[in-house]
Amino acid sequence: MLLVTAHVDEAEHAAEMLCDLGLDAVAVPALELAPGGGVDMELLGERYRTLTRLSDAAAPPEIVAASIAALMQQVPPTAGLSARFRVLRPGDRVNRDELAAWLTDGPGRWCTSSKT
Repeated sequence: MLLVTAHVDEAEHAAEMLCDLGLDAVAVPALELAPGGGVDMELLGERYRTLTRLSDAAAPPEIVAASIAALMQQVPPTAGLSARFRVLRPGDRVNRDELAAWLTDGPGRWCTSSKT
């Protein structure tokens, strides 16, 4: 089910309220410009996490809340979505050369986040 709201904060609030009621709901973040221009990388990370969750046919959320702005923004094809980001958690072991190649030859931008 898709719940469309007029504003971004309303979609986030609706998803939180639905989760509090025991429903599996997610909010689709709308991209905004960061101070100084450019895309807010934290929001971009949240949007990719949400899109990954939505593309999981085995466990899709019951309800998707999205603002009109979020729905009007383009999304990458789901086929290439996983190649665009990489999640590294404390304790993960990665090949240094492979990671360096991914960072330089891959999407070209990266961000850090404490969220999983």
